Amino acid sequence: MSDTYFVVAHFHYVLFGTVVFCMFGGFYFWWPKFTGKKLNEKLAAWHFWTLFTGFQVTFLVQHWAGVGGMPRRLANYPLLPDSVTTLNQISTAGSFLLGASTLFFLWNIYITSRHGEKVTADEPWGYANSLEWRRPARRRGTTSRRYRGSGPSGPRSTCIPSHQIRPAPRCRFTRPGCPTR
Repeated sequence: MSDTYFVVAHFHYVLFGTVVFCMFGGFYFWWPKFTGKKLNEKLAAWHFWTLFTGFQVTFLVQHWAGVGGMPRRLANYPLLPDSVTTLNQISTAGSFLLGASTLFFLWNIYITSRHGEKVTADEPWGYANSLEWRRPARRRGTTSRRYRGSGPSGPRSTCIPSHQIRPAPRCRFTRPGCPTR
């Protein structure tokens, strides 16, 4: 199985599954922070389910083709059974579904930019407690304040604006071999 399509399928199943799904999850999570508007949840659901179905149909079927004996790096497979050809055709249809799922995402961006619901809270999800949500959401014509440091979630007063932070005092070492300034 080391030189079959199973290896190709496993490689793409792992990489595509982690990178692309996490990337889109990040887009949907941080989109209100970037633009001040929330993406349409119904279109997001359509995007997810078509992406997930296309992903499974494309790469899960390639595992089965590899188990069926389909080798890597060959353009023609004359000695393989017809079932492998059918699996390749199913995988191709799944890849078209993957491409089509991206249209839901692009349409969602377009619709949101035109008619999207504005974010009124600094943190629209109600459970995000990391540092980026402690800053106000992006709104046109406003300047943002920079915050330094990170820490556990808590009241906003735990964040110190960067203009109030004092530099640490310099340490002067007297031991031999230690740098002094």
